[in-house]
Amino acid sequence: MGGLNSAAEALPIGRERPLARPSGGKPRGRPKGARSKRALALEAILDGAAAELVRRAMAKALAGDGAALHFCLTRLLSAKRERPLKFDLPPIEVASDLVKASGAVLAACAAGTLTPSEAARFDSWES
Repeated sequence: MGGLNSAAEALPIGRERPLARPSGGKPRGRPKGARSKRALALEAILDGAAAELVRRAMAKALAGDGAALHFCLTRLLSAKRERPLKFDLPPIEVASDLVKASGAVLAACAAGTLTPSEAARFDSWES
């Protein structure tokens, strides 16, 4: 019965490396950014009515409809992204100038020009 064990040992159990890219220059699958016919058709239908739909959803949300309010807050309002920091640092030429720059960041945070999280990000000096 040694033949059965040797046949099972000869079969590969799993792939040792990922699938290779297709040769011949033709990529497989849908191109990146391509959209389905269904999505294009829905977009064409809703194109003219989008502003009215948004107005109605906002009106329902303001009237107290919880589902409409959730939709407006999660879908219509964009996610808060970090804003670019516009802040004048004193020139940094030697290591001792870092103390002056750090003091300027702290002063801007105290004055309200920078938020504490922005000041911490600005004062990290890593990136």
